Formats: sequence, C-alpha cells, structure tokens
Amino acid sequence: KEIEENYKNGKYKKGYKYEPFKEKKTIGIMEPNINIVKYAMIPAMIAEECYRGDIGKEKIDSLMITNAERLKTNHEFMGVIQTFDLYKDKKVSGEARYQTAFILTQHLDVVICHQVLNPLNYLYLDSVFLGYPVIHNAPLCKDLGYYYDGSDTITGAKHLEYILTEHDNNLLEYHEKNNLVLQ
Repeated sequence: KEIEENYKNGKYKKGYKYEPFKEKKTIGIMEPNINIVKYAMIPAMIAEECYRGDIGKEKIDSLMITNAERLKTNHEFMGVIQTFDLYKDKKVSGEARYQTAFILTQHLDVVICHQVLNPLNYLYLDSVFLGYPVIHNAPLCKDLGYYYDGSDTITGAKHLEYILTEHDNNLLEYHEKNNLVLQ
C-alpha cells in the first residue's frame, strides 16, 4: 500500500507490480548472509551459470546482492565472485540491507534464494504474492515459484533461462499455481 502510494506521489519509480516483458532483467539475491543457512553464494552461482550462456548474456542486466556489506570485504567470497563473468562485465553489486517490498518492487525483477535446514521463508511467499518470479530450494514449498533441489545450480540456471525467455508469456498460469499454494 505504501509503495503504491509513494509511486502515485512521484517518490518511487514504479508501483508494487511485477513488470513483464522487460528486455533485460535485474536478478536479486536477498539472503541475510549471516551464515550458511541463508547465504548468497549458490544463488550467485546460479546467476553466473545462466549468464555464461547466450540467453543469460543477452537478458541479464545485473545481479544485485543485498545484505552484502560484509561480503564485499570477505576475501574468500570475493575471490570466487571475481572469477565470474558477471563481475568481469561489471554487472554485480553488493548492497546494504533493505526492506523486502521496497528493494523487490523498485530494483529487482527476479529473486534467487538458497537455504540449508530452513525450508520455509517469508521471502519466497512475499515475492510470489507480489507476482515476482522466485527460484528457490525450499522443499516445504516445492510447488511455489521455481524449485531446484539442494544446491543444484544447473537446474537453478535452467529455471532462470526459462524466466528470462518464457515466464512473462505464462503469467496467468504462474499466478494461479502460486495462489493455490499460498492459500
């Protein structure tokens, strides 16, 4: 409600709704990055796997990793990220912590998530409720969004390719399926 109000008053660049058919999309990772339970490395690897293919190279505008203030100075994390084509092409940013609805609606088009031993997260539910495509590995809600098992970055990247090429042509089915799961 607040986002829509701020959009109508000119404070925000858009409302809360997902914008389909953008030529290039911003991929977002919003894990807290406190420990491995909800951590950005696997989602970043999924985005990179997709970006190394023709579809990803053409359709990914950028990768935004939120809650990444500490990660930007972590030598191990950055040592891996710096090997990514996304990084070499200056398409990765490490951002502060933001309120989910704000960062999602104002800056992101797709959310990629990963968890270990935390199989239900409001982030998936909130994102799908707002109509955004979500890639995740939470087995308690396999039917929500786009599910990959464990740390399967290949399947996650295939889901991202699908989102970048076909998802927007199938929004009604996506919303109907997710509404049933949310209920």
